[in-house]
Amino acid sequence: MTNSNRTSTPRQIFQMLMVILCLSLMATACEDDDANALAPKSVGGLSYEIIVNSGASPLASTGSAIISFRNDGTYVVDGDDQNIDDDQGTFTYQRLSNINGRIELVSTQSAYFKVTYTFAYTTVENGNFTAVLDDNPAITQQGSFFNR
Repeated sequence: MTNSNRTSTPRQIFQMLMVILCLSLMATACEDDDANALAPKSVGGLSYEIIVNSGASPLASTGSAIISFRNDGTYVVDGDDQNIDDDQGTFTYQRLSNINGRIELVSTQSAYFKVTYTFAYTTVENGNFTAVLDDNPAITQQGSFFNR
């Protein structure tokens, strides 16, 4: 049975205010984490220079390239023409944490070759990456990247 004439005690009011305060602080903390994130919410419209330090064939073991991510979900690679070829295709991006993002590239030029890059941001401008060939996860590539 409920009593609609029941009044709250000062203790109950205090407890409710504490709950509201805690919820507000949690919401603010989530916003602060997002504001302090190094990994972007999206890479659409961004370009990165990648420098490959090591890798297993068919991925490059050395070289550099500029990769541009368009807002329409496509990418273009301008390779160094020695170790990394030009390429284009589609991509998906997911921010995994405040410092990590995953980019899946599917080439439309190389028989739908699929590579997944994990970018570990050390600043909002640069970091290190590891790439994995989806057909054979033992084939990897490592290097660094810089926002262009």
